[in-house]
Amino acid sequence: MSEVIEFEAIADPRDIHSVATSAVMRSGSPLVRQLTSFSALALIIAGPALLMLVTTGPIGQRATDFWFWGLVNGMVAWIAYGFVQQKFIVGGYIAALRKDGEARGSSRVRITPDGIEMASRIGEGTLNWLAIREVRTYPKGIALITNGLGVILIPDSALPPGRNSAETISLIESWRIW
Repeated sequence: MSEVIEFEAIADPRDIHSVATSAVMRSGSPLVRQLTSFSALALIIAGPALLMLVTTGPIGQRATDFWFWGLVNGMVAWIAYGFVQQKFIVGGYIAALRKDGEARGSSRVRITPDGIEMASRIGEGTLNWLAIREVRTYPKGIALITNGLGVILIPDSALPPGRNSAETISLIESWRIW
């Protein structure tokens, strides 16, 4: 008989946000992420240096000064946008997760070779293994990342007796083979 992982828990919205955000950041192509980072770095460093080399004389000096202060102001605006995004957008996302968690209450989760069964005050549902994109650890246990933005968190306390996180991930991965 196969092992079954069963637990009842209330997920912390900050854990869900942290795992979901990390999964989204990791989901893109590594080449695209690398090229994007390189392009941004080239624009910030090489742009002003190239402009200073190309422009000479009093008109060129004014253009270089204008470009430099434009770059500084742009960086200040970018940093300010990061603070606003963190405060309002991320804060709103966490507030929505918290509200959903309060409405949902404690969730009962049963993970088997056939899939994942979940039940809460809101309702019941089942996911087959095709809905799970990734299985990985997070600081408090194991995270099952769905194909959307969903996350199912398995706390360390719910791991099968005698199994650590790595062994449990191997077990879950063996169930995901179709």
